[in-house]
Amino acid sequence: MKFEDIYAGPGATQVINVKVEASRIDPPASARPDFAGYYSHTSLHPVKAYVERPALCDRIRQQLDRGGSGPNQGTRLLAVWGLGGAGKTQLVLDYLCRFRTEYKAVFWIEAGQKESIERDFVYIYRLLFEVRTTAGQEGIKADDAVLGVKSWFSGRRDDRWVVVFDGADAIDDENDDKYVDLSRYIPESPLLDVIITTRSRTAKDMTSLDGVEVGEMQESQAVDLFCSLSTLKDQSQDTEDEIRRVVKELGCFALAVTLAGTYVSQTPRLLRNIRQYLPEYRDRRHNLLSWRPKKLIHQYSESILTTWETSFWAVERQCFEACRLLTLLAFLNYDDISLGLFMPDTEAGERESPDQAQYSGSWRSVISPSEMLDMYGIEECFRVLQTYSFVQWKEDQASYSMHKLVHAWGYERLRVEERREYVVASVQLLGEAISRCNWSGSDEELRTAARELPRAIFVKALTGLDEIDTHFTKVSQQLEDLVSALNERKEYEHLGHNLRHVRGPLDKSTLEFTILLSELYTKTRRYTNAMNVHSKTLVVLAEGDAGSYLSVAERLKIAVTHTELLKRAYQRNGESHRSPQYYYPIFDALDAQFSGEKRWAEHRLALEKWTPGFDDEKELVYSWERLESFE
Repeated sequence: MKFEDIYAGPGATQVINVKVEASRIDPPASARPDFAGYYSHTSLHPVKAYVERPALCDRIRQQLDRGGSGPNQGTRLLAVWGLGGAGKTQLVLDYLCRFRTEYKAVFWIEAGQKESIERDFVYIYRLLFEVRTTAGQEGIKADDAVLGVKSWFSGRRDDRWVVVFDGADAIDDENDDKYVDLSRYIPESPLLDVIITTRSRTAKDMTSLDGVEVGEMQESQAVDLFCSLSTLKDQSQDTEDEIRRVVKELGCFALAVTLAGTYVSQTPRLLRNIRQYLPEYRDRRHNLLSWRPKKLIHQYSESILTTWETSFWAVERQCFEACRLLTLLAFLNYDDISLGLFMPDTEAGERESPDQAQYSGSWRSVISPSEMLDMYGIEECFRVLQTYSFVQWKEDQASYSMHKLVHAWGYERLRVEERREYVVASVQLLGEAISRCNWSGSDEELRTAARELPRAIFVKALTGLDEIDTHFTKVSQQLEDLVSALNERKEYEHLGHNLRHVRGPLDKSTLEFTILLSELYTKTRRYTNAMNVHSKTLVVLAEGDAGSYLSVAERLKIAVTHTELLKRAYQRNGESHRSPQYYYPIFDALDAQFSGEKRWAEHRLALEKWTPGFDDEKELVYSWERLESFE
């Protein structure tokens, strides 16, 4: 029997409760010792647009290398794990294509559910024992097929084989109806390699090998993938730079880049001007993250918003609180999640436990409404989230992180009314972190709070929920103290970092935060810092590239607003270390942009007339509102 007799093609990938009819055979006497080839229910080639990831492929190769004998012999089990859509399956397919000649046979098993595993074992059993189907004969039992295939492998001692269990995600919770006891199906053989692709980190603990974690692509790989799929004709440096900005925004995540490139290729407006993609993505992120790939072309059928829902439900069944914590993380910084933010240390060096009287209505009650959430509960939540690849522990920074698209997904999956609860909780959490900061010496919690604050403010600016105002003003004084302390330690730039890099320097929310930060500086009489905030915005605008997607009217609003605020900060500063002439090059560039614009001519300030001194001091911090000029 040849492989062509078994290969079922792409259309047979979704099989549930399959009953395979075949004749019962007598023992292994009729087994084929010389089988060579491959078995799969789908194509064993990567998708057409696949971009090689040689570093990861080499890691698979190195860990499965059998140079030598003795302890190197025996089944080698390798886990390849990561988020859904990260490219695990395509990576293993690429490995098999590159090193196919090293194996006498390849067996690819769809391991997403017990039924598909048993279906494939029955087919492999028929293949290895040359069983012919005859009408009316009793079907092979799955248990018999599994035992028969494992017995066949145990007798193979001279050739190298590989078995792939693809998509083995339900291997953590034994109480889950979809749970698969993968160890029941793994054969033993002196020269057998077994590769498991999974979203679960648990698979790594099944083997002594390190395994391969598949995360974001290298930027150059993501650019190549986007270019291949988008079919952009323009190969200029400006276009390449814009593509780099796009893939960075998408976190260089394989599925996201694939869908973005495909979307561009099918949208003539974007083919003509790729710079329109990022503004559209930021305005319609939920819609674009919901866009589905084509199964036949991409070998994947889930959108970004749906691909992780299966894992989310699995987490919910295992630990309800972990799901709530994951949602709260969507309102905080994604790349440096310190446990100290949730569990402050006491003077004795132990983690502080929550007070019962203060528990109700606190951020902890949002995560765990029915039971007190202590440090052990928080740690368990993070363990479960790490198991399903939603967060990763970063040893070098001693904190967790999450991929920026998981961060975006966690936010976009919520309805507006659901976001309200978590925005309030995030502000409460950060308020606690700020209030317990030690302002003297080197305090890591201070830096943690600084990194977290922009996200909370960003969400407020983004949603405009009235309910947040009361809670936000409760921490306004603490915000002032934080700005002052960060400024003294030259770390105030942390406050704007998140928005500038996530949303862009001229994004509406970034500009709103920029003005708030200027007001906070003004409140603490840090006028030079306020001047720098506005001059940097004007420099970005004057350079032109970052704001090319904005209309002239939008850019003009930004220029007028920040010019006026720069002037006020300059006047408040009194004896400034800079003369007005310092800003001439910036305003010369802006004059060139807005030549002929009546509003610019009316509001263009004569720099030589700027004089120190400003009496109309305003208490801006407590009255900050969404600015009409950026609506």
